[in-house]
Amino acid sequence: MRIPFKSISYFIITIIYLIPLQWVCADIKTQPKASRSASAHSKENKLSENNINLLKQYLTPINTFQANFLQTTKSGKESKSQTSRGNMQMKRPDCFLWKVNSPFAQLYVSNGSKLWTYDKALQQVTIQKVDKQADSLPVTAILNGSIEKLAQLYLVKVTGSKDKTFTLTPKDKSSLFKELKFIFAGKKLTGMFMADYLESQTRIEFSAIKENVAIPDKQFTFIPPKGVDVLDETK
Repeated sequence: MRIPFKSISYFIITIIYLIPLQWVCADIKTQPKASRSASAHSKENKLSENNINLLKQYLTPINTFQANFLQTTKSGKESKSQTSRGNMQMKRPDCFLWKVNSPFAQLYVSNGSKLWTYDKALQQVTIQKVDKQADSLPVTAILNGSIEKLAQLYLVKVTGSKDKTFTLTPKDKSSLFKELKFIFAGKKLTGMFMADYLESQTRIEFSAIKENVAIPDKQFTFIPPKGVDVLDETK
């Protein structure tokens, strides 16, 4: 199954700050409806900012990330899901490699300016410019270390105590994602979940995780094998 780069993007990470029931009841009694709505909106944004700051504490120490992955995808209302396995690497500020080993061999490599997509079965490589609008995507913001941008575009909630799940929902309903989750065991990123407005869902589980191990830059530049068709869309 071919994995869109924007759906890969990203990858990565994540106690709902509950407002006490008695505070809610008191607020309802003392504020007019319009004021109550504005107040609730303001507090929701403030709590989201707090959660983003917590997410930043989890992510800032990660400069490189390597792992094996198991990806399970369910499209729309289909009952049967599809799985793929492979390995990935990430290096800040914006380098990324995603290699699918099964059921079909595919490779996605980005150095931040170009994206190479290699389909081994088709013997075809596609080269594209990285979408500059990708900065609005959660994973890209995380890769670039610009986590503060998320506050402008997403509301963030957190569940869990020791092991936490950060859930991002877009403020703009025209966003690519309906919901994005980053899942941590302790402070180690172990998975992510994505859902779109077409009811498609993707769950990714990471294993054999290595953080902050040196990765050479050349790992994120792809040289097409001899004999394959090359579609260069950057020219």
